[in-house]
This record gives sequence, structure tokens and C-alpha cells, in this order.
Amino acid sequence: FMELSKFGVTALDNKDFMGCTNLVKVDLSKIQILGTHVFYNCKNFTGNGVEVRMPNLSSIGNYSFHSSGVTILDFTENTFTHLSENFATYSTKLHTVNLPDTLISIDNYAFSGCSSLININFPPSLTTIGIEAFSGCTSLVDINLPSSITSIKSEAFSRCTSLSIIIDLPNLEILGKDAFWGGFGSNGTGSLIGIENLGKITTIGDAANSSKGCFGNQKSLTYVKLPNTLTNIGNYAFKDCSSLVTFICNATTPPTLASEVFTNTPIASKTGTIYVPDDSVDAYKGATNWSTYADIIKPLSEYVE
Repeated sequence: FMELSKFGVTALDNKDFMGCTNLVKVDLSKIQILGTHVFYNCKNFTGNGVEVRMPNLSSIGNYSFHSSGVTILDFTENTFTHLSENFATYSTKLHTVNLPDTLISIDNYAFSGCSSLININFPPSLTTIGIEAFSGCTSLVDINLPSSITSIKSEAFSRCTSLSIIIDLPNLEILGKDAFWGGFGSNGTGSLIGIENLGKITTIGDAANSSKGCFGNQKSLTYVKLPNTLTNIGNYAFKDCSSLVTFICNATTPPTLASEVFTNTPIASKTGTIYVPDDSVDAYKGATNWSTYADIIKPLSEYVE
């Protein structure tokens, strides 16, 4: 057990303990600055033996706990606003994270591959979730995404195969491609229940570059409600969503629709229903690619919850 506080240590420099696979316990209670890669690949490191708590921490470097043995990260006493890139990537023993109420941004890959992560709070101050921030967090089931979120970047929650929530984000402005992609094949079956509100987004997915789909392979997804700000739905956006029977688009002008948005869905087989604004029904029925589904396009006034 290394008691750094006895020696007045308040900062750990880059790579100080990197690769120390036998390191188990370190007193971090007085640490204010944490450099990059400090506990990188410290496979047995647990913080104080139970959790990592650094109540005085104000600066966090990238890769700080990448591939470490930490199980609990408790930052409830902290006031920092950003969680750094690759912060705890591939820390496969990590199961609980308590974030500070002041947090604004979770940066790219912060918890990517944390396959045991099941408990995490998202503070009401949070606005941005970075690229692949939680990709491959296969144990995440029920999370509360706050209404403050304005940006969810590419693959932020991709391959979170147990994530069983209804997405309701009234202030969302940016939704990156493949943000909630379920993964490939039977091993990548997503568990999202519904999409209630995607705020003010204009685009879902990327018609040119996506081979996965923003909500692709979310096999439990039964309904989708899209905002009136939407102008583009990219390829494979809802591919393999085999339970998707209700699709509501509130845009009065039909958004550009890629050709394979609904591949392997009830919409594609004409057993689902597309609801659009009453005055826009004819426009949707005649629009490129929407016309394929003309028989199942109905006025929104006919929709019953």
C-alpha cells in the first residue's frame, strides 16, 4: 500500500506507474493533478483497495486508467467539467462510476470496452458524449440520459447489447453515425425499446460512409419518433430492427431517405406503418425511396399511442 499523502505528493506525472502490473493499492486522497497514462495497464490496481477516490482532483490526463484493474471510480466530491479521452478504456473489471454534478463532457473512448460497467450516473449538466465513449459496454442495461445532452457522437453507445431504454433527448442537436448501432449478427443484438424524442437533429447516420447504421440491429426497438427538423436519414439507419412496426416522422418536407434505411424490418415487409404530418402524406408517397412504402404511409392523425 503506497501512501503518497505522507510524502506531500499532489501530482502524478505522465506514465508514473504505467505497466506496474503488481501495483494494487495507492492512497490518492491528496492528488490534484493526474497526468496521462499514469495507471495504464496496471491490471491489479484498485485504488485504495476498494475504490478510486480523489476529492482534490482538478486535472485529468488521457489514458489515466486505461486497461487498469479499477472496479469503482467515485468522483462525487469533484468539480471538474471534462472527462478525458481513453480515461478508463478496456478496464474490464470496472462496474461502478459516480460522476460529478459539474461534468459537461465525456470525451472520446472514455469507457470504451468496459464490459462489466453496469452502474453510472449522468449528471444534469452533461451536454456531450464523445466518439465510442461507451462502445462495447455490454453490461449497461438501464441508464438515465439527461435532457441537457446536445451531442452524442459516432458510435458513442455502439455494441451496448444490453442497453434497454427509451431515448428521450429533447435538446439533442447532433447524433453521430452509428451512435446506437447494436453490432453485427446475433452477438450484436441491441436492446433499445423505443425512440421518443431526438430533439432538433437534422441528420441520422451518414448515407455515404456508414456500413452499420445509427440504430442498426436494435432488435427490440418497436417505435421511432423523429423531429420536424430532420432533413436526412442515412443508409442502414434502422437496418435489422426486426421489431420496428411504428415509424413517425414529423418533418413536413420528406427528409432525404437512403435506399436501405429499413432493410430487414417490418417497414420493409410492409407489415409496419409510417406516420407523417397529414398535409404531407402525398409528398412522402411521391418522394424518392419513400414511394417504396407508399402503401403503409398514413396521416399522423390516425396514430394511436
